[in-house]
Parts: sequence; structure tokens; C-alpha cells
Amino acid sequence: MFNVRVGFGALSVAGWELSANERNLFLRCQFRIRCHFRFFFCGIAMKGVFLMKTNTKQMTLNSVLAAICATLAFLAISTQGMKITFESFPVLIGALLFGPISGVAIGTLGTVIYQLLKFGITFTTPLWILPYTLYGLYVGLYAKRHGFKLSTKQTFFIVMSGELLITVINTISLYIDSHIYGYYTPALILGLLLPRLGLCVAKGIAFSVIAPQIVKPLQKISK
Repeated sequence: MFNVRVGFGALSVAGWELSANERNLFLRCQFRIRCHFRFFFCGIAMKGVFLMKTNTKQMTLNSVLAAICATLAFLAISTQGMKITFESFPVLIGALLFGPISGVAIGTLGTVIYQLLKFGITFTTPLWILPYTLYGLYVGLYAKRHGFKLSTKQTFFIVMSGELLITVINTISLYIDSHIYGYYTPALILGLLLPRLGLCVAKGIAFSVIAPQIVKPLQKISK
């Protein structure tokens, strides 16, 4: 039979011994629980700090790349129906580094800044923003799907197909814009199609060679 106890007291020596043992067991369990909670919350805090630092680096790089995108757009050589520009390159770098969200953010923000400062807001403004937004999404999804570790062939494929995507959407945008604002001619669309495709191929080859040399060191910095 067990002795009746009040709190940690007892009515016999055996009861006191039993009570003391239970009290020690209780204190040990309490200490272990506290330790586990401390380690658990310390782990969460450290993980939060790490993610905050990572997100800060990513946001900083995204902002810089978006600014470069807008700057390169201003430095482009433009003729009626054709534009020689490298503004897709920072979008490519961001998408290969961080994935579709960063690719979309860089492409959209960089192009919006350029469009607003250069032309203001028009009916066709979204059409000129769309190519680089979709380019960032397309490249970012492909890079994320392959674990951000692309082979030479994979890099060449995604860059070349991405530049082709930009060229096709820009051509469609030019067709719509020229009809809306009354400067359409068949030569504007069809006559410059081959030069635009040639520029697309040249940029695709150059970017697929240069991009990995920039992405690899940035991956180490951004971690």
C-alpha cells in the first residue's frame, strides 16, 4: 500500500524516500524538457536569421539586376522595327540564380522602369513588358526544375529558346502596336524578321557562354 502524501511530504520514512525519488525524477524530466525547448527555439531562431540573410542578399541582387536591365534598355540601339539590346541578360542571370519569382521580378521591374521613363504609359505598354516577364518565368522554371545545376547543353537550350521567345513576342507586340498607332507596313514585320532572328541567335550563343561564368561565383556569394 502507498502512503498518503501532501505535496512532497510523506507519513513514513519509506514514503519520504519514495517522494524524494519522484521529486528528483520530476526535476530531471523538467530540466530535460527545458533543454529540449531551448535547443528547439534556438534552432528556429538561427534558421530565421539564416533565411533573413539569404533573402536580403537575394533581394539586393534582384534590385541590382533590375537596375542593370533598365540601364541596358536605355543603352540599346533602336531603329524602326528593330532594337539591339542586351537587357535580357540580367533577367537571365537572376532566373538562373534564384528561379522564376526573381526572373519575373527583374524582367518586369527593369522593363517597367525603362518604359515609364522613356515612353510613359500607353495602351501597348504591357505588350513591351510581357516578353521579359515571360522570359524570366520560363528560364527560372527550367533552372529550378533542374536544381539550378545546368549542363552546357541545357544552358544553351534554355538561353537560345528564351531569346527566341522574346523575339516572337516582341514581333507580335510590334505588329499590334503598329496597327494601333498607324505605322504598320509589311516590310516592318516580315522584312526585318530575318535580321531579328539572326540577332536572337547571336545573343543566344554569346549569353550561353558568358552566363555560367557569372552565375557560378554569384551562387557562392548568395549562399
